[in-house]
Amino acid sequence: MAAVAGLRGTGDWATDERPKNFREYILWRNPNGSAPLFALMAKMADESTDDPEFVWWDEPLDIVRLQVNGALTNVATTCVVDSGDPSAASPDARWGLGRHLKAGDLLIVEPAAEPQVQVAEIVMVTAVASDTSFTISRGVAGTTAAAIADNSFLTKIGSAYEEGSNAPAGATRNPIKYFNYTQIFKTAYEATRTATVGRSAEGGEHERATRSPTRSRRPPPGEPPGQRQQTCLHPRRLLRLP
Repeated sequence: MAAVAGLRGTGDWATDERPKNFREYILWRNPNGSAPLFALMAKMADESTDDPEFVWWDEPLDIVRLQVNGALTNVATTCVVDSGDPSAASPDARWGLGRHLKAGDLLIVEPAAEPQVQVAEIVMVTAVASDTSFTISRGVAGTTAAAIADNSFLTKIGSAYEEGSNAPAGATRNPIKYFNYTQIFKTAYEATRTATVGRSAEGGEHERATRSPTRSRRPPPGEPPGQRQQTCLHPRRLLRLP
């Protein structure tokens, strides 16, 4: 062992004689950054299910926006639409069928470009014949009737009724049914019993196994978030992510 003359400092110690401070979890790089979806899901409230296939109902609170099927002149009063409603297959669609309208509803004809002043025509529904056809009164609320181009949109902005008038017909909608599967995730991590009770710079094998980054690593770019599927016999279920 070499002799040390003068003031002794930590630089004079032998190799590994000075205890080092190993920061635990220093190897956990971006613990949530690589798994943003699972990190967000961990913040959500849990709700149990007693079946691997679970169902819920939802009713979008979207505006009523109908697309015109066929051009209308400035005096035409029968309007035909070809828009649809949101569904489990197309949840982002707007409510677009005639059954969401009733006599007295006001619709604004959306202009092709944003106008500098309010020049868009407002029409009033006078009767609903079917999901795709209804009649209108043109140029109400002080607006001027004008030709309506094919594929233009009519957006419901409210309703107006005379004083002392009768109650209008009801217009309701049903919620949309959605379902999904519970998916089983498994990630194997093997360690000896000695390793599981020991301590390491990563925090111990047992905790490392429970927090293994392989179980939360995000999918490669471009990979679909999941396709809902269920196999027969010994079922393997794949959930569908939004």
